[in-house]
Amino acid sequence: MSLNLNTESIVWITLVSFAVIGFIYWVSRELIRQVGSKVGWALVLIRIGAALLLLVVLCEPVTRLLLSRTEPANLVLLVDTSDSMSLIDGSGSRQEALDQFLTGEVFKDLNEKYHLQTYLFSEQLRSIVSSDFDSLPLQKSGTDIGAALDFVKTRGRLDSLSGIILITDGNYTVGRDPLRVADDLRIPVYTVGIGDTLGVYDTGISNHLTNDIAYVDSKVPIEVSVKSQGIAQVRVPVTLREGGQTIDTQYVVLTGQERE
Repeated sequence: MSLNLNTESIVWITLVSFAVIGFIYWVSRELIRQVGSKVGWALVLIRIGAALLLLVVLCEPVTRLLLSRTEPANLVLLVDTSDSMSLIDGSGSRQEALDQFLTGEVFKDLNEKYHLQTYLFSEQLRSIVSSDFDSLPLQKSGTDIGAALDFVKTRGRLDSLSGIILITDGNYTVGRDPLRVADDLRIPVYTVGIGDTLGVYDTGISNHLTNDIAYVDSKVPIEVSVKSQGIAQVRVPVTLREGGQTIDTQYVVLTGQERE
């Protein structure tokens, strides 16, 4: 608690106080001679105290009570748990690198200094508590980094947030460009990269399409999309099997540029 008085008020109060003390002493001289010095001075001091107290009340001083409280900053932690985080590349297992970060000293230090709100994302997003990190599941789906960032924005959390920590391999496969979404945010996004920046050698079937209705002993067309990465100008077979029996085989040439 503090008493606020400006400099000009202090000067005037000081001058008036001396004037009041002088006036009381001047009018009390006869009283001091009549009742004696000890009693007289006691009465003078009482008069001066009462006059100064009245002066303080008339000046209407302002009292202010200040309370300060420090709260930890709020951070959102977005953890990529899509299918690509299960790959093993030149830097090793991405899942192991992710587990080491979430159980390491750096994350513990962040958790102690800041209020963390943690979410797992792939194509969908869900919240998680730090006690569940030991059994972190990876989801067999694509990576929508833009939607994860947009979730933080649309939930109206930006005013109370100090930043976003994004843990990902950076390989978004669905949704908006995360760079464009990040440009619309008014808070910093700190990215923790997982995996080798050189990419991996991988190939697989990304999509297939066929008729909903088929007839016995009739041929049914099947369209298959094959996606490759890091494998160029290689002719590979695409085989359709049923119950261990090969039904048909077609050959495709991989481009190695993440094309289908």
